[in-house]
Amino acid sequence: MNNGKIILRFLRNARNIRLLALAIFISNIGSGMQLIAVSKLLYDKTNSATSIGIVIILQYVVMFLVQFISGTVVDRSDQKKILVISDFTKGVFITGAGTIFLIHPDTGLSYLFIILIIVNFVVPFFSNAQFTLTPELVRDKDELLQANSIITTLFQAGQLLGSAIVASIIFFMSPATALIISGCMFFISAFYFKLIKYSKQIKEVNEQKSTGVRFFEDWKYLMQQIGKEKSVLAHLLMSSGDYMAVNIFNLMLIPLVAVHYNNNSFYISLFDSGFAIGSMIIVALIASFSKKLGTNNSAVVGLFLQSMILIILSIKIHVIFAFLLIIVYGSANSFSITIFNTNLQKRSTSEFMGRINSVKNFIVSVLTITLIPILSRMFDISIEYGLLASGVVLFSYSFISYLLGRKFVFGSDYLSKGIILKKSKNISLGD
Repeated sequence: MNNGKIILRFLRNARNIRLLALAIFISNIGSGMQLIAVSKLLYDKTNSATSIGIVIILQYVVMFLVQFISGTVVDRSDQKKILVISDFTKGVFITGAGTIFLIHPDTGLSYLFIILIIVNFVVPFFSNAQFTLTPELVRDKDELLQANSIITTLFQAGQLLGSAIVASIIFFMSPATALIISGCMFFISAFYFKLIKYSKQIKEVNEQKSTGVRFFEDWKYLMQQIGKEKSVLAHLLMSSGDYMAVNIFNLMLIPLVAVHYNNNSFYISLFDSGFAIGSMIIVALIASFSKKLGTNNSAVVGLFLQSMILIILSIKIHVIFAFLLIIVYGSANSFSITIFNTNLQKRSTSEFMGRINSVKNFIVSVLTITLIPILSRMFDISIEYGLLASGVVLFSYSFISYLLGRKFVFGSDYLSKGIILKKSKNISLGD
């Protein structure tokens, strides 16, 4: 109860965080609707989990290609403007995709893939801008965990509402209609991002160097500094586990319902809502649980619980029990992802935060491109094999994270060690 009061008091005094969280909430209504609508559209046309896997891989291939560019652009630009432009762009193309498939239902999937490539091009810019902007909107880093907890809660609340809405739209109308409505959500979120009172002052670059040269020097300097604290690379690697867990959930959701639960579209909404409910339940307890368990153990526990739940779901169980397990899955995911991201923000500096997040997302992209084709194939062989293989992947993450937290590797505080970054003479950013 005290944790809830602290969060409410913080929100009353943090207008910009309220607006940021509200915009993310609305944006994720659109994202939640878009993901399920696209997955349903693909599965109806192909009857294969591989097609869903292709979309996930496509997203991360695009992220892989633009990640480092987006990190530099975010660090040298106004993050609020990037958020506005990103969601407006997503709104235009997702609404367009829905309109195409609504008017011409037999349109080839190649058109959908082209539109998704364009949409996914802006995703790294959005992700890095939000990651970098959040610490700038709090008064001190002690409030960062609260801010991230609130943002995570409304992020998942958006997922919950989006999934609740999209099942009815798909059932009574069509996935294409759901895409149109999801696109409209991005227009609304762009408006609320615009209301945030923040403007980053960019100093003029006096050096007569090309953009390409400055880009290379920025990244070279950053990697040199991070290389001095090897635990950062371990942190970035382990933090990719929870993003893989989300990808696995998105990959398994439609096939799980189709095979185990008679392809009932309302169970798609039920399970997706369960993930979001779990994420919301844990928010007020993140701070107290992390203090009791310790930062490293918190990350291990979150990953371990997710792995065990996937293994249990490989057995065909009653829908209510599956729903309860997915609530725990969402809680564990939100818990560990908040711990990883908050500590990564705390140990970074604003000049380089976008690029550090880019490195994390680059790792996520590489692992997703590598693992999702294998897991997709396992799901096509059988839902049981897919869930067991996915559980093993997440268990491996939790075990490696446990080892990295031992004193003989990086020490018990490897997720908390600060990155000592001195400003390079080539960097000329203002706050």
